[in-house]
Amino acid sequence: MRYVLIALTVALLVAPAYAQRGSAPSQGQQSDPTEQQQAAEKKKRAKEQEEAYRASLKKIPDKKAPDDPWKNIR
Repeated sequence: MRYVLIALTVALLVAPAYAQRGSAPSQGQQSDPTEQQQAAEKKKRAKEQEEAYRASLKKIPDKKAPDDPWKNIR
């Protein structure tokens, strides 16, 4: 019974690592040209979004310093 529990525990610990292996191409394999195009388009969209984000940050006016009514008294 103890060996069954140990085997079950090991199987449960190994299963998530096995699931993460995925089917990504190895170093020697070429990926599909459509996948390369999609990756390039995704990268281009991400760059455009980043530029738009930075441009929108530049449009935000600077925040004024809070007015301190006691500044002259201190």
